[in-house]
Amino acid sequence: MFNRLAGILALSFGLVGVAGCAAGAYCVWLVWSRLDRANGKFFDAIDRGLGAVQDRVPVVQQRVKDAKFTTAEITDAVRGWAGKKIQERIVTQLEIERRVETLSGQLQAAALRLDASTEAVLDVRQVIELGQSLGASVDPASTDEVLDQLALLRGKVQQAQQTVDEVRRFAAPGEGESLEDRLVRVAGLLARILLTLSDADRRLDDFAARLSEVRADTRQLKERTSRYLLLGSVACYALLAWLAAGQAALCGWGWRRFLCCPAERAPGPSHTG
Repeated sequence: MFNRLAGILALSFGLVGVAGCAAGAYCVWLVWSRLDRANGKFFDAIDRGLGAVQDRVPVVQQRVKDAKFTTAEITDAVRGWAGKKIQERIVTQLEIERRVETLSGQLQAAALRLDASTEAVLDVRQVIELGQSLGASVDPASTDEVLDQLALLRGKVQQAQQTVDEVRRFAAPGEGESLEDRLVRVAGLLARILLTLSDADRRLDDFAARLSEVRADTRQLKERTSRYLLLGSVACYALLAWLAAGQAALCGWGWRRFLCCPAERAPGPSHTG
């Protein structure tokens, strides 16, 4: 009778253990799936932000190239201005002023896109800082170089814009300034703008390359984190499978004890004859 009771208890505890392991496996799957989705959303948000910045780079590069071309046109017009007659100077001056306004608009468009890119990178940094506070292994400092390059580019464009404002006043001679001196000064300003824009164009190429590296690193980190989550869940499944095997063995032992120990029969009446 005792062996039968022990078998029933072992079978009961084993079944409860197997059910607990099954429930544990479901919990592991639930946690893994949620963490994996959160990991995907987190890194996808970073990639979208960096992608938006990267999409603006060709537009800014085109604006800078257009500004270089316009600057060259203004330079040619200014150089030929002195050799023209007074009536022709007025027409040329109006044309130069129109091109200067065009140049100013091109630089303004580039500046606005650089400002928007800076805001996008700052938003990405906030997402990274939030993820880091929740345990994500991402360093917000990875965006520092991108922000530094953007600040440098914005400074270059602003410098060109300030010089354009000086060129805009080329027809107004300074105090004690001759026509020749004025033209030399304006030509120097235009050369400075062209040099600044050429430097900005080169730095835009470096910025685009660095941005691609940051995006690639982020994608690799996403895949690595996802792989770690998967390995962690597999390890949990293996542990639960090992525990479930032990509980199944306990069930088997209890079932065998239950079968090999039938209930004792009550003694029947004896017959004498």
